[in-house]
Amino acid sequence: MIGGQTAALAWGSTVTPLIRPGASPSHVPVLSTPEGTVVLPEAIRALDGALSLSESGSPDARLLIIASDGALCGSDDEEEDPAVVSQSLVDRLRRNGCAVLWLCLDGRPQVLDGAVPVQAHDPVSAARAIGQAATAALRQAGH
Repeated sequence: MIGGQTAALAWGSTVTPLIRPGASPSHVPVLSTPEGTVVLPEAIRALDGALSLSESGSPDARLLIIASDGALCGSDDEEEDPAVVSQSLVDRLRRNGCAVLWLCLDGRPQVLDGAVPVQAHDPVSAARAIGQAATAALRQAGH
C-alpha cells in the first residue's frame, strides 16, 4: 500500500493555503493570480515544511508541482531575488530526491533549472504529464 499526503496553495504577492496536508478538497478552486510572483520562495518553503519535501533519504515519493509563467519579480539584492532564492530551493529539493514539475502558463515560460516543463494549455496533456511525473517519483522512491 502506498500512503501519501498532498497540499496545495496559491501564491502571488501572498501565500494562500488551499488544501492542507491530509485534507481532501471539497471542490476544485478556480484561481486568478494577477498579482506578482515575489513570494515563490515562501510558497516552496511552506510546502516543504508541511510535506517534508526536502527530507534527505526519505523513502517517500515526493513531487512539487509549480504552475507559473515564471516571470519572477527581481531584486537588486541577489540574496533576496525570488528567482535566485527559488532556484536554490529547487536545487535543494532535487538533491534530496524530490521531483519538480513546472506547469507553463504562457507561451514563453521562464522555468527554473531542473524543473520539468509541461505546457498547461491542454488539460489532457498536463494531466498525463503530472501522472507520468508522479509515477517516476514513485519509482525513484522504490514503491
